[in-house]
Amino acid sequence: MNIRRPAILGAALLCATLWAGSPTAVRAEPPPAAAQQAREVLVMLRIAPDHLRPGSDYGKGYNDGQSRVRLRTAREIAQRHQLELVGAGWPMHLLGIDCYVMRAPADRTVEAVAAELSQDPAVAWSEPMQTYRTPARDVVEAAPAMQAPAIAT
Repeated sequence: MNIRRPAILGAALLCATLWAGSPTAVRAEPPPAAAQQAREVLVMLRIAPDHLRPGSDYGKGYNDGQSRVRLRTAREIAQRHQLELVGAGWPMHLLGIDCYVMRAPADRTVEAVAAELSQDPAVAWSEPMQTYRTPARDVVEAAPAMQAPAIAT
């Protein structure tokens, strides 16, 4: 059990990173206000192993026929815990989980919601959504090889 914890923690970080840059994170409307983002919880659900799924072919595609079932499960969990499901989620087959983002109502803290979701048997892991930023300018200044060469005109 303790061996899986670092893998799940790593998955949480990876999910948050992928969510920030994934196509499902791109919305037609302007990005949600900071208050909405502060209420988001990252939820990871267990995926049945390929050999246990009917009709599985070990192809591990993103549209494997089970995605509708997993999305329905995520919707049921969100409804059961009175949360809003944000986006369609994304699978992480190598870790055996699907990642979803759920938004807590304004009257509940994300910490309390994450703790509540942790008790749900279908949830492998949940935590408040984190935003990771890197100082891009500092990286470029520290690595001159990454700078564009000057062109004489």
